[in-house]
Amino acid sequence: MATEPDATVTIASTSHLNAYYGLILSGACGHFCLLLFTLGSRRVHKQGVLINFYFIFMITLWFDSILCWTNNMYNPEPPKSIQIINVVIRKSGMCMNAASTLACVIRFWVSTNIAASTRVSSYLHIIDNSGLVIFPYIIGIPFFIAYLVFLIRDTSLVHRTPFYCDSFHVGLDVASTIVALIIMVFVVILAFWLTGLLVRLRATQRGLVRVKWSVNLQLTARILLFFFYSCTSVTLHVWNLYRFPGYRVSPTLVFASTGLVAFMLFLIQADILAALGHYMGFERKKKLPIQNSSDKDQRCSGIEGPDYQMSLDAIFPQLPSPVRKDQHQDYAELESLENIYAQSLNHTHTSNNAAHQSI
Repeated sequence: MATEPDATVTIASTSHLNAYYGLILSGACGHFCLLLFTLGSRRVHKQGVLINFYFIFMITLWFDSILCWTNNMYNPEPPKSIQIINVVIRKSGMCMNAASTLACVIRFWVSTNIAASTRVSSYLHIIDNSGLVIFPYIIGIPFFIAYLVFLIRDTSLVHRTPFYCDSFHVGLDVASTIVALIIMVFVVILAFWLTGLLVRLRATQRGLVRVKWSVNLQLTARILLFFFYSCTSVTLHVWNLYRFPGYRVSPTLVFASTGLVAFMLFLIQADILAALGHYMGFERKKKLPIQNSSDKDQRCSGIEGPDYQMSLDAIFPQLPSPVRKDQHQDYAELESLENIYAQSLNHTHTSNNAAHQSI
């Protein structure tokens, strides 16, 4: 982080500039595609944190490459307006990217069952999705307004570096770097902790639970992204706080590749892969039901036999089920039988009397 203006600005070589802006623009376009795929997924209402992550990275990377798409990549003195836009978006976007990454880690932590059983999860569950979406803007908007006000008042605070534009406002630079560094330290802690929990869980589930390889691949991709982005961010923030002289090519290119790496690792996601398969026509075909040899023979011969279903009733015919009668109904039937019997007796007596009289 420079503290005084340099009269002669040494622009980086053409190959380094092409590599730097190529990585940034590729990451911006990749996050734009991820944003479109996520908005077209079925569970878009549950992906607010990821949508916010893609949007913030896309905007930050796009305006970070403003010197490229305004044809000022080789200009040692770009217009002040372009320099101010580059500095404001870069500095505030650095904090917002770190905050959105922490929001993704918290969302990932809360949605993991093994991590939800820890004591820290009781505090993380308080933050809902809307809070995680608003969190990056609460962190980044104050720096955005502060940089914009100070740089518009004094345009001499911005200058061109070998790769991008930077500011000479030491107070704001140190504050934004410290905030981003603290956030990324939390990301590193949660990422290492979550990795240990998941590794222990998979070790205990070995041979007992069958887990899809896509789930393990998605978890590994997320954890690798958090490690890569947090470690590179912490290293560069510490480098800027100690104010080492000059601009190193390798750390700058590595940090510029974080957007592209995030795109490649977040591409490994169930919703994204399903959307890609739907748009490209690679949907999985439904499996046909298993048929026996007789069905296959009937289908081949073109004769469709009747659909018989064998049951135990065909082998063991059952008797009709007994009908349960009420107790009052039984008494009524007995009385009716007695009446019939009495009538029959009276009929026999009357017939016998008639025979005797005739004799």
